[in-house]
Amino acid sequence: MRRSKIVEQTVNVIESKKGEDIIVYDVRNKNPFFDYVIICTCLNEKNGNAIVDAIEEEYEKINHEIKNVEGKNGTKWMIVDGGDIIVHIFEENERRRINLEEILNKSH
Repeated sequence: MRRSKIVEQTVNVIESKKGEDIIVYDVRNKNPFFDYVIICTCLNEKNGNAIVDAIEEEYEKINHEIKNVEGKNGTKWMIVDGGDIIVHIFEENERRRINLEEILNKSH
């Protein structure tokens, strides 16, 4: 299935802020609450905050509502709830520890 334009824009924003190891999961047929999950790795807290800020700016430009942001400023795992798109931004060690990919791969 083709990814939505907003997903592509989100990935481009993450890449522009040096987010790494980006994975997009299409969960439209598996989850009634959101359509896509995007996971990426940030270099450090400052880089993660820059990614979150850039996503917020991009969504504001295209009039896409952000429902909530969790973990900004002081954590190793940040979440942007864009309604139909959930973005998880991890520092590398936290991403390995949480291993969200394993959970999503099992349900995929």
